[in-house]
Amino acid sequence: MTYRHWLKKSAWRFYCLALIMLSLLYILAIAVLQNNIARTKDAVHHYVNRSMSVEEFMDLVNSTYGTFRIHERVELEDGSQVIIGDILLNASNPHYKDSCFRVKAMRIIGALEVEGGVHAVFRLKLPKELSKNTTDTSKWEVDDSYIEPNSYFHVCAETIFYSDAVELSRDTKASVLSLGLGGGLVDSFLHHHFPKLNITVIEISSRMAYVASKWFGLKLDSHHSLVIADGVSFIEEEIKRGRTYDVLFLDACYSDSRYKILCPTDAFLAKKVIHSMSRLMSYDGVLVINAAPGSMSMNEERKVLTELFSEFFRYCNTRNASGINEVFYCMNRAPDIGKHVNLFEYLGFLTPARLSSPLT
Repeated sequence: MTYRHWLKKSAWRFYCLALIMLSLLYILAIAVLQNNIARTKDAVHHYVNRSMSVEEFMDLVNSTYGTFRIHERVELEDGSQVIIGDILLNASNPHYKDSCFRVKAMRIIGALEVEGGVHAVFRLKLPKELSKNTTDTSKWEVDDSYIEPNSYFHVCAETIFYSDAVELSRDTKASVLSLGLGGGLVDSFLHHHFPKLNITVIEISSRMAYVASKWFGLKLDSHHSLVIADGVSFIEEEIKRGRTYDVLFLDACYSDSRYKILCPTDAFLAKKVIHSMSRLMSYDGVLVINAAPGSMSMNEERKVLTELFSEFFRYCNTRNASGINEVFYCMNRAPDIGKHVNLFEYLGFLTPARLSSPLT
């Protein structure tokens, strides 16, 4: 073998050996890289999906959306606007004042033209999995089994039992006509806990019905129906049909504070309409009104309502609620003044200390 031939053969062997070594190094590098990618994915997946405490979760929600998140602005047929938004408060938040619950997550319909004006307040259900994947509050469900303590909505629902118009029983089959939908809070709450009630809701605004359906999970069935119609016209038609109801809810409000009375609207304060409502109600029934003043005081509105409705009803009175609202109710007979009803207690709710005494 010549020296030149030996050199060529050695060089070829060196190149082959180098190529093999480089291939092995490449395969090893790919394996290490894939392992690191897999570990990184596992770490990210663990962070995104790891279970959090309620406090950690709400802190993450607050850092993402703040304490108030607006979902949508809706212009109603009368030109007024409402906003749909979520109130998101952790127990550690300085604005949080309810010691009964660790968090306060609520969805509201707010009236832009009225300071502090709210058409509905639903509690939100926290998602079952508390992780970064579930912080989007627009996907959280509303809790139609719950109603805010001491609110107009709570007092309104309780008054139908307090007045003896409806038996406090899960099997009660009373007929309810609700004039005004809003988010459907009181009707949905009653339908949830008293499913045999026959509830008919009349709402003049198809856009408000859209809001209730999209954002507040409005559930309709054979015992809970919605009719898009003018409330005054519907009352007259029902009288012609010879219908009567055990409960009339009147929750028709303006979304503009320039009116002297925000709730109820002027259409339902005409004497002819008040007379029609008294005729539409059964003898043992009750008319429950959401009363809220605009430019006049609550005392002035109470006086106006008493003068108007006492002409057609034997008994009218008010029950206190938190905020600017009161519950004004009328009957064709006097109720048992010694009767005490605690709806929260009956339903087995955690009752805040401030509700330990009866509402009057």
